[in-house]
Amino acid sequence: MAMVTFSPGEIQALEKRFVKAWTGANSTPFIVDAPLNADDEKRAIELVRYIPAVKVFELCPTIACWGMLKGLSEGYDGSDRLVYRPISNFTGWPLHENHQRDALKSKFRKSGRSIGIPIFGTDPTDVFFGAVGPVKTMYADIANAFVRHALYFGLPAIEDTTSSRHWQRRAVAWYASGLTRLQKAVVFDVSSFLSRRFEAWRQGETPLSANEEELFEAFTSAVRDLGRGRKDLVGPPKLCWSADRLGLEPEKSQKHQTITIGKFPTQISGGERMTFAAPWQENLRWQCGASVECMEFAPKKGEVLVFDADTGKLFKRMPFGEEVINVAAEHLVALAAEDFECPSFGQAIPAKDHRYRVAWIEAGEVMTFASGAVVKTERPTESAMWIDGHVIGKSGGRTLYSATGRLVGCIDPEVGGKNRILRAVHSDDVKFATFTAAEDGSFEVSFKALGFLSSNRPGKVRFEVLAPGAAGDMKARSEITVSAWLWPAFDYSCDEITELPLPSNFSMGQSRGLRLEGGRLFVDLRTDGASPVLGLIFSDEVIEFDLFTRSETLTHNKVNTGTRAIVSRGALLSLGQENRHDTFRLTSGDKNCDLLVLGEIIRRPFLGAQSYEVPASHLQNKPSADDRIALKRDTGEIIVFARLRRVDDPVEVHIEVGGAQTLLRFKTQSVIDAVRVVLLDAKGHITEGEIPIGRIPVDGNLLSHVSASMSEVDGFVSIDFDNRGFILPTRAEIYGREEGARLFRLVTDASGAPLAVGLGDEGPCASSVRLADLARLAAKATHAALEEQMSSSVGMAYASVLTELGARRMVGAIKPVLNVEKSDDLTPRHDLVGLAPWIFQAPGSAFGDLSPESGLTALAGMVDVPDLADPPDPRISQPLTSWLERLQIDVALPEQVSAQKLSNALNSARFRMRVTDLRVLLGSNSTATVAGAIIEPWRGEGTLLRSFEKDGGGDDRVTKIAYVVESFARSCALGEADEFVRAVTYRTGFDCTDVGRALTLMMRADVEVFVYFKNLWTAGLKQGTTK
Repeated sequence: MAMVTFSPGEIQALEKRFVKAWTGANSTPFIVDAPLNADDEKRAIELVRYIPAVKVFELCPTIACWGMLKGLSEGYDGSDRLVYRPISNFTGWPLHENHQRDALKSKFRKSGRSIGIPIFGTDPTDVFFGAVGPVKTMYADIANAFVRHALYFGLPAIEDTTSSRHWQRRAVAWYASGLTRLQKAVVFDVSSFLSRRFEAWRQGETPLSANEEELFEAFTSAVRDLGRGRKDLVGPPKLCWSADRLGLEPEKSQKHQTITIGKFPTQISGGERMTFAAPWQENLRWQCGASVECMEFAPKKGEVLVFDADTGKLFKRMPFGEEVINVAAEHLVALAAEDFECPSFGQAIPAKDHRYRVAWIEAGEVMTFASGAVVKTERPTESAMWIDGHVIGKSGGRTLYSATGRLVGCIDPEVGGKNRILRAVHSDDVKFATFTAAEDGSFEVSFKALGFLSSNRPGKVRFEVLAPGAAGDMKARSEITVSAWLWPAFDYSCDEITELPLPSNFSMGQSRGLRLEGGRLFVDLRTDGASPVLGLIFSDEVIEFDLFTRSETLTHNKVNTGTRAIVSRGALLSLGQENRHDTFRLTSGDKNCDLLVLGEIIRRPFLGAQSYEVPASHLQNKPSADDRIALKRDTGEIIVFARLRRVDDPVEVHIEVGGAQTLLRFKTQSVIDAVRVVLLDAKGHITEGEIPIGRIPVDGNLLSHVSASMSEVDGFVSIDFDNRGFILPTRAEIYGREEGARLFRLVTDASGAPLAVGLGDEGPCASSVRLADLARLAAKATHAALEEQMSSSVGMAYASVLTELGARRMVGAIKPVLNVEKSDDLTPRHDLVGLAPWIFQAPGSAFGDLSPESGLTALAGMVDVPDLADPPDPRISQPLTSWLERLQIDVALPEQVSAQKLSNALNSARFRMRVTDLRVLLGSNSTATVAGAIIEPWRGEGTLLRSFEKDGGGDDRVTKIAYVVESFARSCALGEADEFVRAVTYRTGFDCTDVGRALTLMMRADVEVFVYFKNLWTAGLKQGTTK
């Protein structure tokens, strides 16, 4: 046998190659799986067999630990407890005596921990088998445990080592409770490598080695045995905390997921966080395909839920029997079903569901509960890393930090030493930083130390503490991982955000409340709606972050709907009957300012807190007629946040229609003693009369066929119309006179729509009435409770005449319906699209002389576009997507179909639906309900369409409406307008009258969008037909 020799230099070089293989690309925390080449493995075996054990551990500890575990993994068959025999057989080391075995175990434990093997305990099972890792005979068991755990408890959060480590340990503890060696191997894996490879298998990645190929096959077999596929491994949603509510974060799935609250199931979208209004249930029923689970939700008596305050993720549902919870975070939220307190927050406050108490606490604090229970929060005892930063925005489960934060964590300094390397991956940019942990293993690394400050591209960053000894390897294995969304160039701490740098991946179309000037973004406090939205393009996806500007804001708390909305600075708000209990909350950091509420001064309300809630009792109009909610600085400056206008709208409205009688009943907030009824018939004749219902007489004449009275019991006003007295279609509007007043005032709802009743013949012929007069009657807005009755009377008459005159489908014959002008600054409401969709198939020349007040003059812009080269054919598959992709890069297009033209059209539509009465399409009313059903089947092309908008973030309903109008324009270009309306009616299930009214209002809001696409698709159709 040839003599084996090793020089000191060769041993040192071989040791370095082993270290690199074990810590580099495709490596695992289990050293026996290190990807070695055949020559190095052969020389290493010769080395451990040639040199005594004591010397091997001294000269090359990595090779020594590898050789020892290699012998155990290949030679131990599990038939006995003699673990040293296979080690001795493989290495040739004498291990027959107890002192030899104890010496080897001591050497292995000391050397292994020094090179980064987390060896704990002294029992051979703890010392050896955990480090070996799962052997092939265990693959079926670990696969079964992981697959079942994923189905019942969701997938591991692999971007957070602490969370995924807990996930895999719980999986084998529950589903492989009798397999001690497997549990030891999983506990040894402190880097959660196994759960990360489980997710890699689920995503279809390539195995790292031959052994892992067999493990992946075991995963596939386990999921197949349960009748599933890799993509079907979807567990119940994860519980989370969002702002001030409990929520759920469902996993992405190809199957529909539902949550049953009470008796009714609600479909949920995978990958999107959803929150729940009070009351919160203790249990929810979740279903995805055949999987059905009853999952815990709100805390029960005797337990507390602890969340990360920044990200909202749940750390633990902790029973009071456990006194300590380890948390990898700095700031926490605690929710319990009883009173409790903590040092920094004090007494917990009522949550949105007042049965529960919530507090924002700091890590390391103790919570003391009313029942006497005590729960302490502590830093993790194992290796972990988390973010301590300044949050500037959130998007669902994503949290955006500024550059002023830091990474905080802890390691075991005895395992691999105190000096470590941190790797940060930001898009294609990779940064490294070294750090030295303290004696107790704690460490901190600032974001600035990573050198990202020059990057003005906010995005997702993955932070990784590399395995010990991994220096100089770009693809080294990580030991601890955590991810966060970071804006490196935004150096923000805690002041009010008024301006921001312009991100290189900024999306104007999906942002809101931000004004671009001089290469910077400025927060626009006058934007209506919620908080400003920052749209960012990341990995071909647009993410919308709600910004936390810390600005002085006024929030409207709408009690009737349980919603909140930030009021645009200086807005005029109309508060009706349904808003009588609403409150407003003003936030400010100015401790010395006073608050002005409708003429009343509240002295220094922010002295002890940064917010103040104005109760409903303070919001009644005062004799001073001052309608402002404002701040008064100590310098004398006044900042007006809103102006309030109380509307005396009816409390309840009922209507009953019999054969010869129409009875209207309503109740006003203030007492009235007389009514005036104004009748406008289809020939334009106006008749009015006054009826006393109190003690004071009226000056006007009485009306025939109309009577009125007021109930002394419930205060309801009843107006009775004798239908036999109204031959022509007639609109009756109601005025009221307050008790003690002289003037009559039109009774309206909070939006200004009058209380009006439809009377008369529902089916007149065109010879008896003029279409223009009927259209004007049908176009007037009506109180929401009377819309259906008006449609069934005046609306039916209008539909009858329009159908008769439009039988020949000539726009000129029915042009009066297009020329109806606004009334009281309210958009005409009569149906066009539902009754006569063919109108919009006509060319622009048919609409040349419409009144500017009709709102439809843009239709005259439908013209030929002869200079458009290669226009898209509307008959091909996904023509809109193809065109929008071209529009992003083609700058030589005719003006009629340019990107700027489309952008202007979309911005005009958004303005109308935010500022004018066309916001009815986005409200909480019957029209908005129909509109919501129409836009529901979203096909996803809206992301491209939104890129041409300005200030369109936060609410995609406006874009979805534009998409519907585009579809209608395409149908009109193809001559299929009737088919479009029939399809929408069939799909939504609503009556054609309701669908037509909603579609017509959509058309009025997006008329420029319609013209743009009608021109485009007409050009494409002509050229396609020619070809």
